[in-house]
Amino acid sequence: MAVGAGWMIAMRLFDRGLAVASTVVLARLLSPVDYGIVAIAAGCTEFLYLLAAFGFDTALIQRADANQRHYDTAWTLNILLAIAIAVGILVLAPFSAAYFHDDRLTAVLRALALNPILIALTNIGIVKFRKELAFHREAMFAASRRVSGFVLTLALALWLRSYWALVLGQIGTAAIGCLLSYLMHPHRPRVDVSESKALLSFSLWVQLNTSIRFASTTVLDFVVARMAGAAAVGVYSISGSLASLPTSELSAPINRALLPGYAKFSNDDVKLKRTVLDVFGVLGVVAMPAGIGIAATSSLLVPVVLGGEWLAAIPLVQIMAIANVLSVLQNNSYLIYMVKGRPRTTTWVSGSFALVQLALVMLFLERFGVVGVAYGTLVSRLLIAPVESALLTRTLGMRFREIAQALWRPTLACAAMAAGLHELMTMLGQREPHVGLLLAVVLAGATVYVATLGALWLLAGRPEGGERLILGMIKNYRRRESRDP
Repeated sequence: MAVGAGWMIAMRLFDRGLAVASTVVLARLLSPVDYGIVAIAAGCTEFLYLLAAFGFDTALIQRADANQRHYDTAWTLNILLAIAIAVGILVLAPFSAAYFHDDRLTAVLRALALNPILIALTNIGIVKFRKELAFHREAMFAASRRVSGFVLTLALALWLRSYWALVLGQIGTAAIGCLLSYLMHPHRPRVDVSESKALLSFSLWVQLNTSIRFASTTVLDFVVARMAGAAAVGVYSISGSLASLPTSELSAPINRALLPGYAKFSNDDVKLKRTVLDVFGVLGVVAMPAGIGIAATSSLLVPVVLGGEWLAAIPLVQIMAIANVLSVLQNNSYLIYMVKGRPRTTTWVSGSFALVQLALVMLFLERFGVVGVAYGTLVSRLLIAPVESALLTRTLGMRFREIAQALWRPTLACAAMAAGLHELMTMLGQREPHVGLLLAVVLAGATVYVATLGALWLLAGRPEGGERLILGMIKNYRRRESRDP
């Protein structure tokens, strides 16, 4: 699981880097209008894709008894849903063009209707890469598709010099991914719907959970815009992106590796419980200081990264960074409900959080302005945490004390880091923010955190936990490196 998480993190960094390079290069070849047309088209189809987000791959990974029929049924259902999306896009095309007063959208949307079908035709066998913990093969597949798509889109941009390069690039990338999936995995799917009931009984809850999260985000943006205006939405959006950057970039790829790893132990509660506690320990050691560090350095980070005109974002970043730490830890619990075949629990928790968050945001927004959005999100996370802990401990038959034992040392080390950074920021006073100063402050905070965490671990008698696991991973890596010629 640790190796898989490493592969997924590396793949995410590669994907992000290539996306930035792609944007920089293509922006010099195409105009803002070209990007705008494709962006509007993507926005028009987003809701249709959401309705079809049933997560059959999650259902296949969760089922220990998944066989050929399950995979073929998932592949068939994906195709049927894709056809429905394609028909919806074709019907939507002329209405979208009329609404946005741009006839070009009709042809663009009709072309993009091919995309969901090509994606659905992709070999369902590649899900086995994750299920069998062969993450290096999944990373190779994703990287090959991404690079091929970039090269194709770049060639089209040099040739066409119009928005059609982006449209055809998307379609071509989907076609390349489909072809690569059959070259890289021997599974050959066939039309089959015999296991539809078994898959849909799980996946319907996954789709509902996805819809709730999407709807809550959309409604929240609407409420902020309605009550505070467009400027507040901009500050809130940028603050959320910056505050979640370190935790999301770590948690998303790690969770991708954890789901199939947990699924291996879904029928062994003792081993699953031990693994979950180990993961809490590692997340505490790695993700917690990333989020707290963002909060503690936000008064320097925001002007350096975003510029002086975004100073209003500082308190939002401080609060939302802490909320995101809680989110990372809670997402670990969601994975457990999935592998234990209880997606309904995840949906109820997500729905409850969304309702509480919306109510508190509306209350705090009126009183504190846009900062109230951050307060509402943080308080919602704090209120849902005891409920989440109770559900998790009951599901795995463990005590809350065991989770606390995995997290108390990183928590105290983060508190020491935050206190040290507060004193350091006070000493720096009104110095002009710049990158060098930010890096020096980050290094100082990391030093305090690592030293405090190491001291607490030694004083505790070097117990099992995130520290020991990470040190073991480093030692194993060095041992393998020393054996390589």
